[in-house]
Amino acid sequence: MKKVIPLILLLIWWPSLVQAELVVSRVKEVSPRYLTEMNGVFFFSAYDSLNGSALWKSDGTRSGTTVVKKFTTGTDKSVPQGLLDVGGTLYFCAYETASGWELWKSNGTGAGTTMVKDLYPGSSDGVSDYSCHLASIGSTVFFGGTDTVSNGPALWKTDGTAANTVMVKDIQLVPGNNGGRPEYLFVMNDTLFFVANDAIHGDEWWKSNGTEGGTTMVKDIWPDISGGVAVDSTQTPVILNGYFYFQGNEGTNGYELWRSDGTEVGTTLVKNVNETPYVINGSGSSYPCYFTVVNGTLFFRAQDDTHGRELWKSDGTPGNATLVKDIHPGTDLNFEPYGLTDVNGILYFTADDGTHGSELWRSDDTDGAVMVKDINPGSGSSWPGYFIAFQGEVYFSAENVTNGTELWKTNGTVGNATLVKDIVPGSDSSWPSEFLVMNDALFFGATYNSSAPEGAGDALFRYGELQYKFYWPMFLPGITHPHK
Repeated sequence: MKKVIPLILLLIWWPSLVQAELVVSRVKEVSPRYLTEMNGVFFFSAYDSLNGSALWKSDGTRSGTTVVKKFTTGTDKSVPQGLLDVGGTLYFCAYETASGWELWKSNGTGAGTTMVKDLYPGSSDGVSDYSCHLASIGSTVFFGGTDTVSNGPALWKTDGTAANTVMVKDIQLVPGNNGGRPEYLFVMNDTLFFVANDAIHGDEWWKSNGTEGGTTMVKDIWPDISGGVAVDSTQTPVILNGYFYFQGNEGTNGYELWRSDGTEVGTTLVKNVNETPYVINGSGSSYPCYFTVVNGTLFFRAQDDTHGRELWKSDGTPGNATLVKDIHPGTDLNFEPYGLTDVNGILYFTADDGTHGSELWRSDDTDGAVMVKDINPGSGSSWPGYFIAFQGEVYFSAENVTNGTELWKTNGTVGNATLVKDIVPGSDSSWPSEFLVMNDALFFGATYNSSAPEGAGDALFRYGELQYKFYWPMFLPGITHPHK
């Protein structure tokens, strides 16, 4: 019987050995967007010829990747956006021909995926047709919405029921004004903050405790119809030590680094990085953006008339902002660095030093900034992006002349960056993006057939251990040695 034990141990041990191999596998032939984890699965939006515009969910397997809800959109290919998990309920904005854009919710089932309320009855839009910005405090969801009564886009809230989907405040002071929808909603210290335009003061920061009386402008930074706040997808604010940081302009110094604790007196200029005299629609602004906090340090991109656009940092206190490194010497106003991302306490980003093209860089606040690797050798660019942590390394999308744009990884040391998989062999690209890590696997969207019509050759991919079903051998009890 002594030989049975080693054999049993080998059979038990063997699956753990083979599962250590990481592979890229195609999960479902669909083009996923807005991957969002909730209740042990992830949801995403997609459009394909079979299902049209739909909300999907996946447990990471092919059989477990299914349509939750199809939306009737006619020839419009708009897909649900703004997916937000609020206590196990998924909220999002979706379009249907009969109702326009409205707020929806889902418990993960088709029957449980319903419109919260038709704010603007008929085909008119109750929520934005181009951006869906949601935020929550507890189980209350806040959003910008429009109905037939308000002067224009207003701040709304809901608990998920139609009866309790109500307007918080009609911010528009000029009836019929359709601009200034509450956007870029976020929560700090249990207070909701957002950008809005009341048609009198321009774009400014507002705050709300969820009541009409408690919804007020934080500060009229630039007392002018232009407003004192500039926000877009590259300028979303970040929180550091009880303040949020943003790009502001009081009309004197131009668009510079500002911070706010939510009070008027606590909303102030941090640093006038570009000290050249400000000229409206001209010179004098540093246009800080890509705000990213890494280990208590605020990193951002800014420009001045000496260094051009470069990487800067600040501890957040007034007057504190310093150049990290003049990566591309001179005053060139290239659009880099960009893509600033905190991955395991290190800042990763894309930059062009004027010699190697746009490549992968990093900074840990002690070494200034260094190029990790010239992935596309020479002056060509690899355009790395979508940085995400997975199994102790950094995964991202990058391009070279041999493989096109594919999935890469690095451990962060100088010279280390390797191709994970050439999904579309040769110089054609798979364009991996929409990364999400769940259940010890990396999920992403990519193209597997670059010759197919747009979207037709896309799929949801999984990168992780081989998935085996281990069956205990029926004949095992017979494998013995009668004389031992």
